[in-house]
Parts: sequence; structure tokens; C-alpha cells
Amino acid sequence: MEDSRLLPLVERAAAARRDAVAAAASEPSRVEFMKRPDYQEAHSALTSALRDDGRLAGREGDVALHSMWVRFDASSATHWLANRALTVGAEQAAAELTRFLEAATFPYIVWVALSGVFTDHDVQFAPNLWLRYARDDLPEVLRPTGLLRSLLHLPTAVLVEQRDQRYERKPEGAERGFRSAPLESDDVINCLSLVRIPAVPFIVGLLCEPADWVPLQGYLHFPLQGYLHFPRSLESTGHQTRLWREHTERAQELYHRFRDLPDGFRKRLRLPMWRLNAAMRRRHDADKAIDLGIALEALLLRGSDPTDKRYQVAVRCAFLLGRSPAAKHRAFQLAGVIYHLRNRAVHRGEIDSGDLTAPFKGSELEAVLQDGGRLVAEAASRFIEARDEPDWDALVLGPRPEDPAEP
Repeated sequence: MEDSRLLPLVERAAAARRDAVAAAASEPSRVEFMKRPDYQEAHSALTSALRDDGRLAGREGDVALHSMWVRFDASSATHWLANRALTVGAEQAAAELTRFLEAATFPYIVWVALSGVFTDHDVQFAPNLWLRYARDDLPEVLRPTGLLRSLLHLPTAVLVEQRDQRYERKPEGAERGFRSAPLESDDVINCLSLVRIPAVPFIVGLLCEPADWVPLQGYLHFPLQGYLHFPRSLESTGHQTRLWREHTERAQELYHRFRDLPDGFRKRLRLPMWRLNAAMRRRHDADKAIDLGIALEALLLRGSDPTDKRYQVAVRCAFLLGRSPAAKHRAFQLAGVIYHLRNRAVHRGEIDSGDLTAPFKGSELEAVLQDGGRLVAEAASRFIEARDEPDWDALVLGPRPEDPAEP
């Protein structure tokens, strides 16, 4: 489209928008803008001109933005141009729209609000991924107010992840709903969960925004641009624990090692790491024991004989983590009692301190479960550092002897 035709229309729409904002007590909604005759006329003229552009017509529809589908069409582009021109001018706004129409990808940022842990320093996990500690780094919409403001779910840190979105339009007839879009932040959360048990982070909110020049910003529908809750992840003990530099540096090291693992091994480790995170947030001891048991089984029993799982978990933990006879016995006993508690919780629905076996009888159940969490965290960390699953037979029995030479 020729600038000589488009720019006056953009300037007219921007002026009408500016007048509407000046006349209102607060920022008008799109519906309120369209009730003003001057804005409606400017919007109609600009929208009609945009529809003559074949590039825009080819991109109209639901456009992928992380896990969401966002509507893009000539009307939404007109609203965006009118607003953007007030900041950068009509010429640059029009150029940015052209850039979007010709781009194969576009950048966006995800803010992941965390609770459960806090720190007093920023931590860089990747060139595009930071843990920010200052409240000012948390977007306003992720700061809960009123009924949403709970000490159990108060944001105490935020992961900021910069990403590139490949242009993708939703196919005609495709089902509605969210897209599968994992974040690198998920792996950071899992690694942070290994460094100071029982403290673990969990997600309380998420905000996704494209770059300023992308004409999708500001047209997400509630609650996608607001304070999001994730029911599966919200269970919490209510504790907020400081991570010192030694903890965040260890999390950085684990994350870098984790990202270098073969893809299949990373996928396998995510389940026990996530189960550990969930276990440390459970309010009921039975739920905590079940999650810890699942984490141990997922880490240590892959491809093993399904009989006597408790004994196998205990033996493998002992030889994986024990560097001395005393440490081996401690790991054996702790892994065994955690798996025993897991079985009791599954079959009875509840556990108490009377279910503890020797040498833990008389101990506090919560303390034993927290020690079990530390055991899982150490085992997961050992897997990440080794870059592969151990050769269990060699670990337990020692190096395989040389086969005798054939006569």
C-alpha cells in the first residue's frame, strides 16, 4: 500500500483516538472508542484501506502467541496503528505493520511470577532468561490486589524469558483451546527446586506480551493479559525462603548441565524433578510421601524388575549417593522408609509418625519427609552431573571382570 494514501488515514485515526482519550476519565475500551463518530469514521476508512493489502488479508485470522491464539485482522490492525502512531508517529507505525506482515518470526516476552523463594540479586540462566528479584521488574498486572493478595501466593520473584514466535495461523476448523508451548523457565524452576530443600518455587502468574512493534499487543482477552492462576501448581506451605548466592549459583550450574543433556534424558528427568517440587509444597503428609515415592521410582527403577521396588530403590540410592559405609546405610534406610510411607499413603490415604520404621521411629514425620526430599534432590543432581543413568550392575557389584580369553 502506498504511504501517500495510508499515512493520512493513520494520522486521522490517531488524532481521533487522542481526542477520545482526552475526553474520557480513563482509557476507553475498544467498544467505547467505536461509539465516537469521529473515531468510527476514521477507523472505517483506515480498515477499508488495509483490506486492499493482500499481505494483510493473507495473515488475517488467529495468530499463535506462545500458548494462545490471538485474533489479527484489518480492524484490530487499525486500532493498533491509531494507538502506536501516538507514540512513534504514523510513518514508523505503518513501517512496523509492514515489518510484521513480512516477518517469519517476531519476538515476545514471558514474565513468570514466582512464589515460595526469593533472593536479593538478579540471576542470568541464559542470554534470554533472567531471574529478577526487584518488585519493579514485575508487571503491574502480575501484582495481586484485594482478594487475590494472599501470603501463600504473593509473588516474590519473576522469571523473564525472551522468545521468538514463528508466525503461525490457526488452521480453519481447528479446535479451540491453548497450544502446547513449554518454557525454558520450567526447567529453571525444576533446577531451583534442587538447591535448598524444602524451599521450592512455584508459578502464581504469567504474562505474555509481544514486542512493541508487533500489532498484537493490547488485544488479548481477559484473563490472558492479567493475573493468572495455575490450580495444579498453587498448593503451598506458605513459606518464603531466601536463596543465597551459593544456591542460585548451584541452580545456574545445574541448569546449564541440564540443557546440555540429550533430549530424551532431559524429558525423563523432568517428571521426578517436578514431582519433587510438588512434594515439597504439599500440605498433607500422605500426598508428600506419594510424590516422593513417584520421584524415586522414576529416577531409580527404569527398566528394572517390578518386584520388591522398595528394596531396589533403597539399594540403588545407597550405592548412588553413599560415599562411605555410614552414608550408604543412611541412604538405604531413608529411601526405604520414604517408599514404605508412599505405599502406606497409597493404600490407606493417610500416614502418621507411627508408620515410620527403624531407625526413624520417634522422629518427626515432617522432618523425615524433608530429608527424603533432599535425598531425591541429590539423586536428581547426580543424574544431571553424570549426563546419563548409571550402570546399576557395575555400580552395585563393581566393574565387570574381563571375559576369559578363548583357547
